This record gives sequence, C-alpha cells and structure tokens, in this order.
Amino acid sequence: MRLAWLVISVLIAGCSPALGHFASGGGILGKWKTSADYCVSSVTSTDQGTTTVVTFGHRSGGALAFQLSAAAVGGKPTHVAVERADPARHLDLDPTRCTRFDVRQRPSNGRFGADIDLDCAAPDGTRVTASLHAAECD
Repeated sequence: MRLAWLVISVLIAGCSPALGHFASGGGILGKWKTSADYCVSSVTSTDQGTTTVVTFGHRSGGALAFQLSAAAVGGKPTHVAVERADPARHLDLDPTRCTRFDVRQRPSNGRFGADIDLDCAAPDGTRVTASLHAAECD
C-alpha cells in the first residue's frame, strides 16, 4: 500500500512542470526570490507585425505577487518587464545592461512557450535574475 501511494504521489507531482524562478536583489523591486507557478501567452496583430507575450508569474493567496513578461515581434525579443504587486512596482529591463539576456519564444499547439535566462542590472545597480522555462503556456 505504501509503495502504491509513493508511485501515485510521484506521478501527480510530475504532472505540474517546474517553471523555474526569478529574483530581485533589492532596489526599486525589493529583495526577493520566488518560483513561477503559472505561465500564460497571448498574441496580437498590429500594423507593425504580430506581437507575442509570454508571462510567468507567482501567486500568493490567489492574487498576483510577482510576474515577468517577455514580448517579441516576429520572434525577436522587444521588451522584458518585471512587476511586483505589494508594493506595486514595475521595471523594464534594458538588454544592454545584462550579462545574460537569452529570451526565446516558440509556438506550440496554437499557444507559445518560452525559455528565459536573464542576469540584468537595474538602473540602481541591483540585479534581476531569471531562469524560466515552459514548453507551452495557457
């Protein structure tokens, strides 16, 4: 019986993929490290082309606590931003201030997935890091 419970527990745990983590070393976003517990994607078409946005986030008590969004036009990353809810803060990351800026989106069954690996300096000198991966986002 215990072996069966262990097998069932491992199978259930394997159903929710690990999405990774992201962190802020202080400054405007505060100091924190959290894991992503959801990923969503969206697609919009404009005169400038098709924009895809993949957002990884962490909820606390059912409400958004932290999120990182990556936008791309024609598959090329155009914008990465980090937000926290309490207190409300927003930071656009500048790729020229990053020692690692690897943002890749890919289509999957009409949705998008992403691999995001970042190590960026914020304007105040603190660091924002991320290692987030999802084959397909809602």
